[in-house]
Amino acid sequence: MPPGSAPTNGTRAHIIAFFRFAPAPVPGQWRTALRTSLVMAVSILVITAIAGLDVGPMALFGSLIALWNTGQPLRSRIRTFSAVACVLPGSMALGVLISPLPWLMAPALATVTLVAVALYYAFMVEQGPGPLNTFFACALGAYLGSHTDKAWDIVLVTLCSALLTGLLSFTDLAVRPRHPERSAVAAARSAVDAYTRLPAHSDGPSEEPLLTARDHATRAVHRAWGVLHPAQAHNAASAGHRALADELLHTESRLAHRLVADHFPGIVAGYAETRDSHVGRPVPRRLLRHALDRHSPARLTAGRNALSAGAAVLIAQLVGIGHPYWAVLSSAVVLHSGAARDFTLRRALHRVLGTLLGVVVIAGVWYLGPTRSEQVVILLIGVYGMNLLLSRQYTLAVIAVTAMATMANTASSPGSAVGDLFADRIVETLLGCSLALVVLWTTGRRGPRTAQVRQYHRTVDAIARLLACSDQGDLASSEARHARRDVAYERERHNEMLIRALADDPALAAWLPADRALGHLAHDALAAVWHPDAATALSAGAARDVLLLTRRTPEPRATDPVDAARVVAAVKKTRGTLRAGRTTLNRRRMSIPSISCSPPA
Repeated sequence: MPPGSAPTNGTRAHIIAFFRFAPAPVPGQWRTALRTSLVMAVSILVITAIAGLDVGPMALFGSLIALWNTGQPLRSRIRTFSAVACVLPGSMALGVLISPLPWLMAPALATVTLVAVALYYAFMVEQGPGPLNTFFACALGAYLGSHTDKAWDIVLVTLCSALLTGLLSFTDLAVRPRHPERSAVAAARSAVDAYTRLPAHSDGPSEEPLLTARDHATRAVHRAWGVLHPAQAHNAASAGHRALADELLHTESRLAHRLVADHFPGIVAGYAETRDSHVGRPVPRRLLRHALDRHSPARLTAGRNALSAGAAVLIAQLVGIGHPYWAVLSSAVVLHSGAARDFTLRRALHRVLGTLLGVVVIAGVWYLGPTRSEQVVILLIGVYGMNLLLSRQYTLAVIAVTAMATMANTASSPGSAVGDLFADRIVETLLGCSLALVVLWTTGRRGPRTAQVRQYHRTVDAIARLLACSDQGDLASSEARHARRDVAYERERHNEMLIRALADDPALAAWLPADRALGHLAHDALAAVWHPDAATALSAGAARDVLLLTRRTPEPRATDPVDAARVVAAVKKTRGTLRAGRTTLNRRRMSIPSISCSPPA
C-alpha cells in the first residue's frame, strides 16, 4: 500500500459522510415533518395575530415543544409537555432576571446547562430533540433583558406558544387515539417475527444475524411494554388497550419459546404471564442515580456543555459581541448529543457551512425588502425545512434554521441593525463551534472506557438479582418482574454505550467479546424465567455466586484484551454453572456477598 493511501481513504470517507443525503428515517417522513410544521405554524400565526408583528414571531421558540416526545401515549406526552412548557419560559425568565448582573450570566448559565443536560439524559429514556433549548432559553432571556424593553412580553409569548403548541400536538391522538401503542406493539411483533424466522442457534459466523435479531426482538418487546404500561392504570377497562396488551402477550410468548429453545435446547417454555404483570421503565430515582454517577456519559456530556456554554458567554462579553446566545446555541448543537468526536467534528463543520450559506440566502432575501408579513412566511418555510431535513442533511437543515431564526429576530429589528445581526450570526457560530471542539478534545478522554466498565457491573448486578429470583422460585412477584426489566434495560444500555463509544475510542473493540458473552448470559437469565423445570434442571443460585466472584478480582479495563478475556471466561463459567443442575456451593468458604431478588433502593 503506498504511503498516505489509508489517510486519503479515510479523508474520502469523511467527505462522503459530510455531503451524504441520508434516506428518510421512516417511510412517509415528509408527512410527519408537515404535520409538525403545521402545528408550529398555527401556533406562531395565532400568537402573532394576538401579540403583533413586533414580538409575535418570537413564538417560534415556544412552538419547538412540538418536537418533544410525540411518539408516546397520552399520559406520557402530557407529563413531558407539562415539564417542557414550564422549563422553556421559566429558563427564559431566569435569564431576564439575571440580565442586570452581567457578572452572574456565565456561572448562572453554566449551572442551568449542567442541571438541564443531566436531567434530560437521566429521564429521557426514549429519543427526544435534545436538551439544548432548555438552557439556550436562559441565554436568550439574558440577552433580551439587557437589550429590549419587551423581554417580559417575549417570555409571555413563549409561554403561550408552548401551551398552545402542546395542545395542538394532541390532535393526532384525537384522530388516532392509540397510535403510539399500536406502533410499539407492531414493532415488537415485527421484530419477534424476524427473530423466529431465523434458523436455530449455532456457533460460528452465521450466529451474528441471530444474535442481532434476538437483541432487537427483546428490546422491542421491552419498549412496547414501556409504552403500554403508563396508560394501563386508566385504560385497564378499555377494550382497545386490553386487545393491544393481549397481542403483546402473545408476541412475548413467542419470544419466550424461541429464547428457551435457543438457550436451553430441547426445552419447551412454560409462559404464564398476564397483562397486569408487567412493569414500565426503571423508577426515577434509579435513573437519576445512574445519570449522576461519577463516570456516567450523562454527567460527562452535561459537564462539557456547561463548560462550553459558560465560556461562550464569558468570551462574548469580553469581546463585546452583540448576540452571545448564538454562541451558546452553536456550542450546544455540537456537544449536546454526547456523540463521538468524528461525528461531532462533522456536526460543527455542518453548522458553520450551513450558517454561512443561510446568512447569504437571507441577505439576498433581505435585499428584496420583504414586509413583516413576508418575513413571517419565510420563517414558516424555514420551520418546514428544518423538520424535513434535520435527520437527512444537516447543512441544508441549518440553512433553514438560520432563515427561520433570523426572520424571528429581524421582525423586531430596525433596518440599520440587520447588517450587524448577520455578522454576529457568523462570528458567534464560529466562536461557539470552536469552543465546543476545544472542550470536546480536552475533556473526558478516558470517559468511554470507564463508563463501559461501570455499566458492565450494573448489568452484572441486574443479572445476579434475576438469578436470585430464579433460585428462590420467586418469579411471579413484582420484585422478579422488576429484575427482568432491569436485566433488559441494563443489557441494552451496555450494548448501546459500547457501539457509541467505539467510534470515540477504537481500543474499546477489545470489549466486544465481553459484550457478546454478557448478552448471552442476560438472555440465559431471561429464558430461565420461562424454563418449566428451572427449580431442578438449573442452578441459578450457584450461577449467581460464580458471577459475583468476578467482583473479587481487580477492576477490569475495557481496553485491555487480557481483562476482556477474563470477563468472557467468567461469564462463560457462569453460563455453564447455570446449566449444571441444582447444586450447592460452599458459600462460607468463598465468602460470596449475598444479593436479594429485590431491586436496590
